[in-house]
Amino acid sequence: MQETLFALQKGQEELQIGQDALKKGQEVLRDEQALLRQEIANVCKDMNGQESPEPTINLSRAIPRPVPNIKDITLVHIYRMMSHDLGVELDKGNKAILYTCTGFVCDELVTLPSVQALGQYPNWSAISQEDKNWACTRHACLLRNNGIDFTRCHKNWASVAKVSQL
Repeated sequence: MQETLFALQKGQEELQIGQDALKKGQEVLRDEQALLRQEIANVCKDMNGQESPEPTINLSRAIPRPVPNIKDITLVHIYRMMSHDLGVELDKGNKAILYTCTGFVCDELVTLPSVQALGQYPNWSAISQEDKNWACTRHACLLRNNGIDFTRCHKNWASVAKVSQL
């Protein structure tokens, strides 16, 4: 009987030691969590103080005139690059993502002076290389963020001249 009580008491002490270790571990985790929250708050505070690296549309300028077929031309070009250059067929979901991202980039693209100078009939050779690179990078990032890795065929502007004749 004494042995049983002694064994129970020893088991209870071991449980108490384990419980104390768990409490210390929880305190360490709480401290780490508080530090992480503070770091996140500092990063957010720093980010709020910075300006966006993306170009902003100046609303005090004249509203850019529409270039109606630039999105269609761009989409045709991208579909051709995907199917001919990469041999990739797009499903409905990826086509929807591609359509939305392309529309977004084209809407930004038509605000650029080099594109506005094209008038109603876009000619890709008139767009500056800097603007082409910007649009290409922006488009690739948007697609990548939405699950489509399109970087292998981006910056392939050689076939743009052919597509611009559509």
